[in-house]
Amino acid sequence: MLAGTAFATDRPAKDTQAEDSPPVPVCDALTLYGSAVNSGLCKRLSTSELWVCELTQNNPDIHMTFNKEFGLHLTVRLPKRSCEGKSELTGNWNERDGHTLKLAKGQLPKACEVNLQNYAARLNATTRLNGAGGYSACMTAFQTARSRDRISGQEESFYIDLCKQNNCP
Repeated sequence: MLAGTAFATDRPAKDTQAEDSPPVPVCDALTLYGSAVNSGLCKRLSTSELWVCELTQNNPDIHMTFNKEFGLHLTVRLPKRSCEGKSELTGNWNERDGHTLKLAKGQLPKACEVNLQNYAARLNATTRLNGAGGYSACMTAFQTARSRDRISGQEESFYIDLCKQNNCP
């Protein structure tokens, strides 16, 4: 590990989120994933127990991760895990409250020389797809991504099921 960097695991401890920095709501994060994959910002989605959106496919590996138990965070990894760091996100990403994602209080602004604040700004600049055809914005984002061949049918089903399970608008 390089000096001055933080080590992070794939599964952050629940208590890492500062009390005055609540986690990003699950539905906001899901809708962000769908919209980010449509815009091309998110290169690939996982369908595992940790919901991952790859932001880069090269070196460094930069991705967002969350699930119902762990809040949305940005992770950076260098080859051979010579450097690894993460920062939790807070704020909202919805029509009512706007796109207000930022690094949670006390989180690292940089990890492995990557400016995570720039990534939060890029996420906030992502265009949110609106609901269509009687479907929620969350579901529409993944349906649109599938129709554009940006995700597989399995990924579409997985994330639409998450939108339904969480009653996402």
